[in-house]
Amino acid sequence: MLLHRSALLLLVPAVATAVVLEPGTSYGTLLLTACLAGVGGGNFASSIGGVLVNFAFRESFLATGNGDGAYVAFVAAYGVCAGVTWTAYVRRRA
Repeated sequence: MLLHRSALLLLVPAVATAVVLEPGTSYGTLLLTACLAGVGGGNFASSIGGVLVNFAFRESFLATGNGDGAYVAFVAAYGVCAGVTWTAYVRRRA
C-alpha cells in the first residue's frame, strides 16, 4: 500500500480544514473538524515518540559509542511519569 493508515489519518484533518474554509460553514461542521484535528494530532503525537527514540539512540551512539546515555534518559523519563501518575491517581489522600 502506498500510504499507511496513520498517514491517511493525518490527511483527514487537512481535507476537513479545506471544507471549513468555505464561507457559511455550520457550527456542527466546525465541531466535527475540531474532533478530526484532535484525532490527527493524537496520531502524530503517538508516532513522533517512536521516531524520537531512534534519534536519541543515534546521538548516544555517535557521542559515546553505546546507547547507555539514551537508555538512562528513557528510564528517568519513565520514572518521572510513573511518579506523577502515582501522585495524581494512586496515592491515598489524607
